[in-house]
Amino acid sequence: MSGTGERIEGFIEATRAHTDQAGFVAAFPHPFLVREATTAGEPPAPAQDRRTARVSRVAAPVGDDFARQDVWIYRVRPRGPDAAGPVTLGRDEACDVVVDDPTISLRHARFTRAPGDAADHDADHDGPRYLVADLGSSNGTFVDGAPAPAETPVALDDQDGVRFGPQVKFQFFTAGGFFQFLDFYRRIKKRGT
Repeated sequence: MSGTGERIEGFIEATRAHTDQAGFVAAFPHPFLVREATTAGEPPAPAQDRRTARVSRVAAPVGDDFARQDVWIYRVRPRGPDAAGPVTLGRDEACDVVVDDPTISLRHARFTRAPGDAADHDADHDGPRYLVADLGSSNGTFVDGAPAPAETPVALDDQDGVRFGPQVKFQFFTAGGFFQFLDFYRRIKKRGT
């Protein structure tokens, strides 16, 4: 599978057999990004030369009706054989996570595990800690609204908001946090129908 996003409903259906958190994390050990589609306006058209569209750094509003819009997930995992290696995010098809938006740079950001043994666990977290670093993108990377300096890794926690450029906003989840989010998502979808 490529590093593009998938609709959350399809993922839920395909993983219905994973009913306990330990089994889910064993099957899907990598983090996830969750993106709600917004109706804040169309992004600028991509340039013919594939340059990143430069736009205002003001964030587009995120929809108020969570789970009534399309919700997309992106698996933060390397495509190659090194399951613990860095994960690149960008518009280029060679990136591990491909986000098709002209305000995203070809190679926009990199996710890595925090330094230390891959088996290390932080006492406050289920599994390894993760970091994100901007790769000198045109429109920046932001963690909970604060700009991430270029090439400087910033620690991520479950449910942190990560924005790439002015309008591409995600929520970051570790595998265990995403399992809990899926339970929440199923409940709000059930209430909404």
